[in-house]
Amino acid sequence: MAHSEKISYKAREEAEQLEEEIATLQARKAALDLQTYNVCRKMARLTSEVEECEAVSRRVRARAESAERHLAEVEEEKERVLILEEEAAERNLLKDNVSRCPKCAVFIGK
Repeated sequence: MAHSEKISYKAREEAEQLEEEIATLQARKAALDLQTYNVCRKMARLTSEVEECEAVSRRVRARAESAERHLAEVEEEKERVLILEEEAAERNLLKDNVSRCPKCAVFIGK
């Protein structure tokens, strides 16, 4: 083989090797692009799920605050009822211990 043929043969081998490396790198790039696409899709889905969870959390917090306000109102109403019951009990005690004179309608103790 002549010197120029050896160089030409080596150049072809080198070119084939480079083409194989290019094909391998392109395949790796395609695989990485697919992985990147899948990761982006998953991230978008997770972001959507996080936003949904935050919305649910806000609704739950609002319901809890509403329930707390309602509970406070119920407690206040309970206090008012207890006071009214005590006042009614006092009035009933007074009624039981006091009556009116059938002739003149004046209150008299028993």
